[in-house]
Amino acid sequence: FPVTIAIPPDTSQLSCSIPIIQLNATGGIAYSWNIGNLNMGNDSFLIVTQPANYIVTVTDANGCKDTAGIIISHGDLF
Repeated sequence: FPVTIAIPPDTSQLSCSIPIIQLNATGGIAYSWNIGNLNMGNDSFLIVTQPANYIVTVTDANGCKDTAGIIISHGDLF
């Protein structure tokens, strides 16, 4: 099953004008957001305020798991 992470257009960088970004995952019924081994949340969405490589593990109705990741960086003016 495909796991996707959606963000608003042109918002993969945090900045003074974009201090938070909401990541939205789809493709399953259970979600686990992580930075390395640190669990950041278990909802289909995650509010991001720090630059990092965010990984979501998604479990579907059959118990199958898949992952997707996104890198959120900071702009030069942040």
